[in-house]
Amino acid sequence: MLAVVALASCGSSKKLAKESATPSGTAVSTVPSKTPVQVASLIQKVYDNEVYAKNIVADLSFTLGMGERKVSVSGSLHMKRDDVIRIQLVAFGLMEVGRLEFTKDYVLILDRYHKRYVKEDYNKVSFLQENGLDFYTLQALLWNQLYVPGNSRVTESLLKEFAVSQNSGVGKSNIRLDRGNFIYNWTADNNTALLENVNVDYKSAAHGNTNVDCKYSKFITMGSKLFPSMVASTFTLWLLRFDPSPSTTSS
Repeated sequence: MLAVVALASCGSSKKLAKESATPSGTAVSTVPSKTPVQVASLIQKVYDNEVYAKNIVADLSFTLGMGERKVSVSGSLHMKRDDVIRIQLVAFGLMEVGRLEFTKDYVLILDRYHKRYVKEDYNKVSFLQENGLDFYTLQALLWNQLYVPGNSRVTESLLKEFAVSQNSGVGKSNIRLDRGNFIYNWTADNNTALLENVNVDYKSAAHGNTNVDCKYSKFITMGSKLFPSMVASTFTLWLLRFDPSPSTTSS
């Protein structure tokens, strides 16, 4: 699993990165929406494709970009559904140099190199708020599933929130969701109903747009479902300053 993430370095004044997004690809023309029956069928199939697994562990490559500077390290991704997303960063394949941990209640940013960490509630971490990121947003992106902001999971009653248009001549359909400051665009295969890409725009009145792009490929069998063994994710976040609260300590 390949994750290219523009996130934070954890110095005494935490600075978040802004990096150019990977182009999402050449735009394709669309044809009129499918009939309601076809739309409902595709959305239901995408929904039914969600894996039953509760735990997923994968290798990853992590690139932090700050302006023209980029640093890449290897690492691992550990996910437990509805519980935790943990990204561990390893230098030279031996030593953990950093960790990002997201749960429903808090975010932990650990920088072992500078011997500092931040563990705070989401409402106290400005870069997450300003970029529209929370635990369930990240979980949906990494678990290859549909998502409606403000909900922990997509239920069948929420499927009517999505709009579908067909990409002409490529056997794909676009699934779109507009909710508040979010615009979600998924690409699904018409035959398998597997999600192959999602692009998310979040519009902040104060800081402009945040963009997340995830490409899913090399699907493998996981239980009775198929799950992407390769996920390439690019997060383009706005440069913000986070001043640690008095509770932030060194470790």
